[in-house]
Amino acid sequence: MQRNQKGFTLVELLGVIVIIGILATVASLAVFQIIHNQQQRLLEEQLASLGDTAVTYVIAEETYLESCGNELDLNNSSCYVSVPVSLLISSGYFNNRNNICDTSKSVIVYKRTEGLITEIESYIEEGTCSY
Repeated sequence: MQRNQKGFTLVELLGVIVIIGILATVASLAVFQIIHNQQQRLLEEQLASLGDTAVTYVIAEETYLESCGNELDLNNSSCYVSVPVSLLISSGYFNNRNNICDTSKSVIVYKRTEGLITEIESYIEEGTCSY
């Protein structure tokens, strides 16, 4: 008498479950990496936008700046302007996406001259925008 046994053994089922677990782990790590990369990209974009916006604000307000030479000189108050992030937001210059920039911080805008080239640049303190 021959029995017709159909189905899976316990070892086969455990093997499939382990494989599914490994695939789920790899997929979740990839998703978390993608999320982290997107957050990092948004942070970099916000920092660049914040610096450019502060420079635009200073130029639009026709603020006079003396040249700082090649480096920012925080001891010479006529050489830089401190622009609060909250002012940039309230004036409509800056969009604080996902509220990642601290509104109690400021951006330093200064004029740098190197040789014959003069540029208005910004300095953003570490931790002004972060996740």
